[in-house]
Amino acid sequence: MRLFEIMLLSSNVLLLILLFLPRTALRRQAMLPVSGTAAAILLIHFIVEGGRWQLLVPYLMTPAFLAVAIIRLVRGASDRKSRVSAWITLPLKSLLALALLASASLAVLLPVFSLPEPAGPYAIGTRIFHWVDTNREETIGADGGKREIMVQLWYPAKHDPKTETAPLVPEGMEILNAVAAEMQLPGQLISQWQYVLTHSSLNAELSGEQPSYPLILLSHGMGTARFLQTSQAENLASHGYIVASVEHPYSTLASVFPDGRVTHNETDTARMAKSADFRDEIGSVWTEDMRFALDQLEKMNSGQAESGFTGRIDMSRVGVMGHSYGGGASYDIMPDDRVDAGIGMDGTLYGFRGEAAVTKPFLFFYAEDTFNAYNEIRKGKSYTDAEIERMGTTREQLNEQLKLAELEIQQISQTLKSGNQLLYLDCSSHYNFTDLQLASPLLPQLGFTGSIGGKRSTAIVNQVVLEFFNEHLLGRSSGLPEKPDSSYPELRNGTSEFAEGLQETNRLPKE
Repeated sequence: MRLFEIMLLSSNVLLLILLFLPRTALRRQAMLPVSGTAAAILLIHFIVEGGRWQLLVPYLMTPAFLAVAIIRLVRGASDRKSRVSAWITLPLKSLLALALLASASLAVLLPVFSLPEPAGPYAIGTRIFHWVDTNREETIGADGGKREIMVQLWYPAKHDPKTETAPLVPEGMEILNAVAAEMQLPGQLISQWQYVLTHSSLNAELSGEQPSYPLILLSHGMGTARFLQTSQAENLASHGYIVASVEHPYSTLASVFPDGRVTHNETDTARMAKSADFRDEIGSVWTEDMRFALDQLEKMNSGQAESGFTGRIDMSRVGVMGHSYGGGASYDIMPDDRVDAGIGMDGTLYGFRGEAAVTKPFLFFYAEDTFNAYNEIRKGKSYTDAEIERMGTTREQLNEQLKLAELEIQQISQTLKSGNQLLYLDCSSHYNFTDLQLASPLLPQLGFTGSIGGKRSTAIVNQVVLEFFNEHLLGRSSGLPEKPDSSYPELRNGTSEFAEGLQETNRLPKE
């Protein structure tokens, strides 16, 4: 919780303690200054931090206690009315205490969370760009027109305390309401995200410490949003990278364009699960989004587009990374001559059938449950009828999905044989590769993340990502991605297993 939230709840607890004490002169004398202090904290909280519905109880309690204290002061001790029976007041006091406890619990379970502090020496700036690809028609969104993308840059910046700190969600409640609607949730459940701040300064000037900085393209997961990878981007930027997070409209929870248009997820993910061709069709759009973003960044670097980045982006050192479907996009764009290295975080591949395996440096980085699922398929697991029923599919549909998964495993195996790595993170799940894992301690219980702590998994993922690009873009080898050390016991290397490919018992039928 935030500082003044903690102070407000603490002052309300003190007021409750006074309420439960016997009616003495000390209690009467203490009630006014304590309630007055609580009211002052409440005012500062609203001005500095902003209010949120989880704290409704102390919002109501604080002025109520102050009003009662003032009324009693005005009336004086001689004008007090007869005392109400404890049989009546005690249950009311107890209900008030329970209500305050419930409010505090909601504030803890749905917090205004903090992003981890970036570990690098640079201050961080961020800017948002809207680019229109006049050479491509929109094929996912029903409105049609030319393909538009939003791209957010994080970069090493000159330190300037006067610049505004960027919020995690720049569009505020406009996009959060759209996100909540897409998730079929009340907007209030994520409304506190509007107060989450990053460690970046809006539109800050690029740092002049280096003549240029290497570039990382970042792609979010299917049906999520670019801001859910902020801590990864900030950590890289703090170590001297320019990070361009590409948002893929009509495949996000919501996207907001500069003219106020809000787009939603129009990608048929159910069809994607059943049709490899459709998955490739959507994937090709994502790959072209990243390629187009790379084109625009080249123009910025050459000075064709005014941006303040002319000559400052090192286009000779370019990496790509992505989560989930964005990991597939990162793999798919690897053949581009401008790309030097890539990371796929818990992602499925697309567009690889019949294509040669990637031989450039590429890291497959999986959650434990994803690794186990792939490994079961690799070993030729036979699924029971009960397991298939729990999956919500049929044996025929599963067999088709398994054939595609086996082809994917073969592609991974061939990629690993080029000296690449496959890591996985113990006790993790799919969203442990995003900032969603920081949003609530309830997420592991709800199955969104694994049992590993959100801060811990964020630290491990950020370190692996940083050291991978340090090695393959800057030539600074630490050995961590290849040989996880004792500092990261949760990090496991599955390279040798998957390099073997499918077991003999699970051969694919000949085409």
